[in-house]
Amino acid sequence: MIRGKFISGDGDLSEVLSLRRRVFCDELGEPEQAVFDQLDGIAMHVAAFDGDGKTVAAGRGIMCGAYCKIGFICVDKKQRGSEYGDFIVRMLCDRAFSCGAKTVRVGAREGAVGFYKKLGFEFSAGGVFEKDKNGISVTEMEITADRLFSDCRKCSGH
Repeated sequence: MIRGKFISGDGDLSEVLSLRRRVFCDELGEPEQAVFDQLDGIAMHVAAFDGDGKTVAAGRGIMCGAYCKIGFICVDKKQRGSEYGDFIVRMLCDRAFSCGAKTVRVGAREGAVGFYKKLGFEFSAGGVFEKDKNGISVTEMEITADRLFSDCRKCSGH
């Protein structure tokens, strides 16, 4: 059974940040300044755990008025394809919408666009990729509560 947990920015983020470092810095080669910032202290974080209680996926969301910006969605390399990323995004979206967000936005890398489209996200900038402040090519995508498609594939039938 999959289990998820919200962690406040002032909580113990050690496992979440360790996973983020492995995925974004070690695997993708991003510099630490692109992966860690002062916003971690004010963000809502979410972690998913495998059957042994190991943190296998994580992400964060930050409320910005009428929308919530999610990011740093990451899944342990051994668990990719097991729908943990789907679960993390749904948890973040559910919390954002229950806190009053009208939309949830994400800066999606080219390789992640299909993942977000399957969940119901749409391009908010016409699908144009631009370099963010760290030189990473992303496009803005967003979703409203009514477009979040069906049930989590990881949890279906449970």
